[in-house]
Amino acid sequence: MAETPVNILLVDDNPKNLLALEAILEDLHENLVRADSAKECLRYLLQEDCAVILLDVQMPEINGFETARLIREREKLRHTPIIFLTAFGRNEVDVMLGYSLGAVDYIFKPLIPEILRSKVAIFVDLFRKTREIALREKERTEALAKLEQSKERLRKSYNELDRRVQERTADLARANEALRVEVEERRKAEVSLAEHALALERANADLALRNEELDEFSYAASHDLQEPLRKLISFSDLLRVDAGDDLPETARKDLNFIIESAQRMQSLVRALLTLSHSGRGELRKEAFPLRDCAAEALEALSSRITETQAVIECGELPVVWGDKTLLTQLYQNLLGNALKFVREQPPRVWLTVETLNGAPILGVKDNGIGIGPQYHQQIFAPFRRLHGRSEYEGTGIGLAICRKVVERHGGNIWVESAPGVGTHFRFTLAGPKEGGS
Repeated sequence: MAETPVNILLVDDNPKNLLALEAILEDLHENLVRADSAKECLRYLLQEDCAVILLDVQMPEINGFETARLIREREKLRHTPIIFLTAFGRNEVDVMLGYSLGAVDYIFKPLIPEILRSKVAIFVDLFRKTREIALREKERTEALAKLEQSKERLRKSYNELDRRVQERTADLARANEALRVEVEERRKAEVSLAEHALALERANADLALRNEELDEFSYAASHDLQEPLRKLISFSDLLRVDAGDDLPETARKDLNFIIESAQRMQSLVRALLTLSHSGRGELRKEAFPLRDCAAEALEALSSRITETQAVIECGELPVVWGDKTLLTQLYQNLLGNALKFVREQPPRVWLTVETLNGAPILGVKDNGIGIGPQYHQQIFAPFRRLHGRSEYEGTGIGLAICRKVVERHGGNIWVESAPGVGTHFRFTLAGPKEGGS
């Protein structure tokens, strides 16, 4: 590939001499630049680089020596090769002056073309190599600068990566510690839960045993109390008959009070027996239409229904799985309450049925006096009465029996009511696969 021509500056005030120099150097195929004065030479050198300067010593205004001195004052031109050319005789003083001003050669005219061309070619080649070295040095410097920049970026990246790794490591350490604490807490919670479950299981077993013992005691006590009460009532009646008219009025009132109290006690004992029976014994479960239980309960309460002129409405009750006798008792107690706790108008009672998530919710709803929300839980406890005996008769055990019957069938019972707006007792029953005790 052809090399780019370099500049060779020819400085002489005589055009013929410039033309002669061009003729000698044209075979080098470089860029030959003319300057016919020192000023034009300096002006050109301020703008361009030259491989070598061929400078005539004898020039008007500013001679070659002064021009060389001016050239060397500039840092950029301090190492540019200068070859002095002169047509005057050899003067050792001038030669020494020329070399002291930085000349690389001092040639006398007439010129020998081959020698001049050879010397100029050497400086052209040296310029090219120097420029190549400078270019390579520049590239090397730029490469080193880029390398330093890359190293700095790499250092910063490494520091940033190291910082992130440390932060991530710290985060992982905190997360691991938190996880360890959570695992330990869960382990402790599981141990505590297992201990509580075991304690609860033991408590339930103990409670079941105590309930069984209580039921047995209630049954035995109620059964054993019946005979003394029966005798107390019978002998009180005999005493009243035997005394006849001889019995003082105050004694008659006392005797009537004894008989009424014994009868109330007898009713209470029978209710206790019913409550005990509802929680004891094996359930005789079967599938049957629930309307059969409702019909039997209504038949048992037919006299009271007639007396109160009650209106009973019954929905389409489903087929259920359970103990028919106990569920009849359930309906009889709920219907009995609906007929008992009434306002002035004749009672209206609805036997309700709804479906939620495929399961029936059964109930007995009335238009009676209602129950305050603060009593919704209390009323299912045994002997819990909200009214005196003078207002409403009863033992206070009916709803306790209802709850026990429903719970033995794997269901729940609750009440929705408010004073003056009636009462709606609602309950659920488990299916064959859900069980119940």
